[in-house]
Amino acid sequence: MSLSRRTLLGVLAAGGAGVIPAAPATASGPTWPRDEDPVAYATRFLVGHQDAHHLFPPSVHIEALRRRLDGIEQIRQASDAATRRKLRAVQGAYAEHLSWLSKEAGDVTGCLAWAERAALWALDAGDHPMVTYMQLRRASVALDQRDHQTAVDLAEQAVSAAWPLPPVLRGIGHAYLARGHALACSRPDADMEHANELLNEPKGEDTPGYLRFYGRSFADAESATAYLEAGRPGEAIDLLTQCISGIPPTHRRDKASYLARLAHAHAAAQAPDAAADTASEALVIATEAGSQSVRAELMRLNTVLMSRWPDQPQALAFNELITAA
Repeated sequence: MSLSRRTLLGVLAAGGAGVIPAAPATASGPTWPRDEDPVAYATRFLVGHQDAHHLFPPSVHIEALRRRLDGIEQIRQASDAATRRKLRAVQGAYAEHLSWLSKEAGDVTGCLAWAERAALWALDAGDHPMVTYMQLRRASVALDQRDHQTAVDLAEQAVSAAWPLPPVLRGIGHAYLARGHALACSRPDADMEHANELLNEPKGEDTPGYLRFYGRSFADAESATAYLEAGRPGEAIDLLTQCISGIPPTHRRDKASYLARLAHAHAAAQAPDAAADTASEALVIATEAGSQSVRAELMRLNTVLMSRWPDQPQALAFNELITAA
């Protein structure tokens, strides 16, 4: 899917991200308004893409954000010291979102590279919560790769950070600790309780914008995943079913991700029909949304289904579906 920057920004505005100014592209790079603070302008552009992440495949957002990031550096080099520091923090936030988008696109190497760049820029700007958040991004990747030791080490470093952190960030850390402990065959309950308490606290005015997506739904989904890894699929199924029922229709990637986890839970509960049917629904949504990370989870599930129930009709049908997709 290929869109011009002008078309992309126009569609984003129509989709509820109207704070994004429709700046035209030029041969030399993005055009910046001369009468507006560059920090506020660059931040609004990023927030628009964050809020509208579900409208396009990750590659579309990646292209637009990388071009805008080049423009930020040009503006930054011509700015005073105070503005350069603020723009460095904005660059860190851009790199964070590019890291997440790369993960969704199935580019784990790019995800980690952007996370490292985000942490370095954030450290340069004094944005310590972002530095910790990128530690947790690396922990998330380790969990996806079922590397519980690396995940636990990174999450423990994050929750024990020397600098002040918003409660939601520590909550994410405890959620990942719960999953890491579950993968290591240890009980995750204590960390799950800490995560639920912290993630359900009201967010203060000083909570960074990139943490606004984390709340009860995330806490429940992570708890469900920890239950699943701990061999308690029934509890995982109950929580994930509840999470999925509350997802807005436009949040396709979230729904696909939670459905994939639910499919794994059904398989762990020895219900291959339900697992295959749920996985089929997740695959359709993930394909529409361009989520390669969900597809990777479904490929892993397909291996489980084919090894345990190779003659089961629904499992065979899902195998054909994901092989053809």
